[in-house]
Amino acid sequence: METQNPSKPIVGFSTIRPTFDQKPQETALFAELREKVEAEIARIPKLEWQLYLKAILFPVVYFGIYFFAISVSSFWQFLGLYAILGWMVVLIFLNLLHESAHDNVFPWKWMNSLYLHFFDLIGANSYLWKLRHVVFHHNFPNVMGWDPDIEKSDFLKVHPEDQQKRIKKNKTWIFFLYPFFLLNWFLFRDFKDYFNRSTIVRKLGSIPTKEYVKLFLFKFAFVGYMVLIPRWVTGFTWGQLLLAFLVFFLVAGSHALLVLLPPHVNTNNDFATTNSNGKLPYSWFVHQLATTNDVDGRNWYFKFVMGNFNCHIAHHLFPKISYLYADKLTDIIRDFCREKNLPYKSISLGSALRDHFVLIKNNGKLVDIWDEDM
Repeated sequence: METQNPSKPIVGFSTIRPTFDQKPQETALFAELREKVEAEIARIPKLEWQLYLKAILFPVVYFGIYFFAISVSSFWQFLGLYAILGWMVVLIFLNLLHESAHDNVFPWKWMNSLYLHFFDLIGANSYLWKLRHVVFHHNFPNVMGWDPDIEKSDFLKVHPEDQQKRIKKNKTWIFFLYPFFLLNWFLFRDFKDYFNRSTIVRKLGSIPTKEYVKLFLFKFAFVGYMVLIPRWVTGFTWGQLLLAFLVFFLVAGSHALLVLLPPHVNTNNDFATTNSNGKLPYSWFVHQLATTNDVDGRNWYFKFVMGNFNCHIAHHLFPKISYLYADKLTDIIRDFCREKNLPYKSISLGSALRDHFVLIKNNGKLVDIWDEDM
């Protein structure tokens, strides 16, 4: 079982830590699949050099665009370059930061941890995100109270069985606010997890004091180079700079939504619930298949620019294998599931987004959007 385990026991304050149903037959099936995957990885040429190249190239391009932006005299050029920076943020996240969190970029864990701090430089918080993603989301995808990716506040009811969210009249126009979620992340989400003891990540216990210092230090540094330095070195007004800052987040948020929404949060996937003893109905292997779908499409852009985000089942089953191999692993997983009569889903990007809309619309929602945890 290739799950990511926290360094200390998770102590729940609202629910019992979920456990998976132990089914020896499915455990044996996963062992068989893993043998096939490992054999394929050993057979094909190594591709890690691509990550090393991107680890140097992408940050250089990002800051190159930034320095070019603050050197131009035309505000429209400046605005366009900030839009490109927003697009670049998602590329850096998918290709490098996400992989660093899984220790897949460099052969040394300390170097992956160090590189992950680039996440802080682009406005997020690497410490909390790694906890949310590796410890909680990968262990318990689509499990209420344990997967931060589906734990909204009062804005959206994602899990159909979430009784804490009252259903009100659907306001479908609220979906137009989705692109603002990264701005909300920067302004609210990280601070909420640091200062609200009832959030999911706090089930691991207290946050080290040094992480509070880093939170404020990097947030101020991000605002400093994105807004304050341009105000100092350019002739643009505060209003123009804030508009560019907003465009940066809107482009990044819209781009990121195409990656974050399709694999889990739609009507094609299960939202499992635990029984009174905290047990889930599936084994770990089948749970990953039941709660995750791939996205149709194999092309150069998906693979080399978007980090094979569409091969998401492979990533959940084998998170310690780089995304560079995910498309080849997906073929093995798909064929194996069909042979063994196991659930496997691959749908188009348009269908995934439509079915997300249907899921949220069916569940109902409130409108407290700025506390939302996309």
